[in-house]
Parts: sequence; structure tokens; C-alpha cells
Amino acid sequence: MNVLTRAICLVALSSSSVLAQSYAGTFTKGSPAAMTGMYKNNIGVGPYAGTLTAPLAPLAVQFDITSANSGFSFWCVDGAGVFQTDNSITVQTIASLGAGALKTKLAKAAFVTTLYEGFAPVKTASNVSNFNAAIWSIMGATPAGLIPGDNSVVAGYIASADAGYSSLDLNSFYYVQFDEAGYTAGGAQELIFQGAGQPFISVPEPGTFALLSVGLFGIATVRRRRATA
Repeated sequence: MNVLTRAICLVALSSSSVLAQSYAGTFTKGSPAAMTGMYKNNIGVGPYAGTLTAPLAPLAVQFDITSANSGFSFWCVDGAGVFQTDNSITVQTIASLGAGALKTKLAKAAFVTTLYEGFAPVKTASNVSNFNAAIWSIMGATPAGLIPGDNSVVAGYIASADAGYSSLDLNSFYYVQFDEAGYTAGGAQELIFQGAGQPFISVPEPGTFALLSVGLFGIATVRRRRATA
């Protein structure tokens, strides 16, 4: 290995190690707890506005954080969770999480957020609830008493996430962890957000997603029947 190749490899390894780290910081919700969505049964639905800090994070991560702080960017992934009173957090890319169920769930939830961002023509309060309902269902953390959006539309978003999440660059999506012990449904609140400059995924009208979910269900049913025949 020549000197130039070795130097390139060292740069690549150092970049990977930066992305793999988690960084301590704070998160403060917008005041009041501003959301671009709505409330159903006194439960907030939709992405939060807030201020995230992580002073020791590298410049690339700081840039993504600054971008997220400029709007409604932070999605809660635990509908039954509550914010810690001190708001202390760690932030890291979803890619840096070890392989396992949590990483897969967060990747699917991240995919749903890209659908929302690509859904610009119809960001009404009721439609926002469909996206949050899909995220909470994926995470297994739907709050008791929530009246979700259109069940068929929610199912379509989940089906789309199941099919497409592996295509995401998870180095561009971040996990904000409030609980030092790790994620627990119904515990401390947890958030995800997308880095700056990443493309969003355009989605069709809600009715099309409803048809998609029915079609996927039908295909799965046929496959199961063939498998048992």
C-alpha cells in the first residue's frame, strides 16, 4: 500500500469513526411546544420545532443540527414517552447504531419522515397525523387513546417504509436519545431528524397509498397460500 492510498484509507476511517460517535447535548422544544400538526385527545401529533445543541460534534453534524433547528424537523418516535426535565440528550446517526431491531425500526420511521417532507401539497393537520401514527406503529409505541388518521393510509406508509427503508443513507438521519439507559417504549422521549441537503421522497395522494397497502396485503396473502399449498 503506497503512502497516498494509506492516507486516503486513514481519512475514510477517521470519517467513519466520527459518524459512529454519539455526542452529548441538550434539546429544548419550541415555546410553546410548537408543532406543525395537531392535537388529538390532548396528544401532540406532528414534527416539533426545537433547539438541539451538541457542542463537541464535528462540523458536518453541526451543520445538520443547525439546519434542523431552523424549522419543524424533529419527530418523536415514542408516542407514549415523555421529555426529561433536564432535556439532556445524546445525538448520533442512525447508521452508527449497532445492528438490531431498534436500528431497523428507526430506519423505517426515518423513511416515513421523508414521505412527509415530499408530501408538500397536502400538509394539513389530519394528514400529519397519518405520518405520526405510522411512525408510532412502526416503533410499537402508540399512545393510549390516540385517534389515528386514516388506517388504510397509515398502513400504506408503513408498507412503503418496509419496502424502501434499506435504500436510505442512514448517515444522513439522526437519533436523539434522552434516556441514558437506551430506548424503551413509553420511557423517556426520543427523536429523529434528517440531515441537510438530502433528497426527500415524493409520495402520491393518500388514496393511492390506501390502494398500495391493499395490493401489498393481497400479494402477501397469495404468497402465504402458495407456501401452504
